[in-house]
Amino acid sequence: MPLHFIALIVAVAWLLVFISLQLEHARWSAIDFRLRYILGMGTVCLGCLVAGAVLSDPLLAIVPGLLATAGLGVLKSYADEDKADRDRRAAEKRGEIFGRAQIIRDVLTQERIDRGDDPTRN
Repeated sequence: MPLHFIALIVAVAWLLVFISLQLEHARWSAIDFRLRYILGMGTVCLGCLVAGAVLSDPLLAIVPGLLATAGLGVLKSYADEDKADRDRRAAEKRGEIFGRAQIIRDVLTQERIDRGDDPTRN
């Protein structure tokens, strides 16, 4: 197969993947970036797979998929960071609720003391 024909197939595959990624980005811009990454990764892998199949080149078909799926480790790191952040915010919220409840209890207790009802007296 002549080199210019190979370059043309790769260029067309690249252009189709680029257009697909742009359309996916426009269509699904509201969803979580991790899902968009997975969709984009699938698009890149599919484009390389098709180009590799047309050119009978297993490296072109497989290697980009390996590289794209390596990014799943990054997605897991993001998920772990998000979980830690959610846990931290939940703990802060529980602390705020506990603090407010304690203030309300103290105010109510002080009101009872002011009325002459000492809650510490049995």
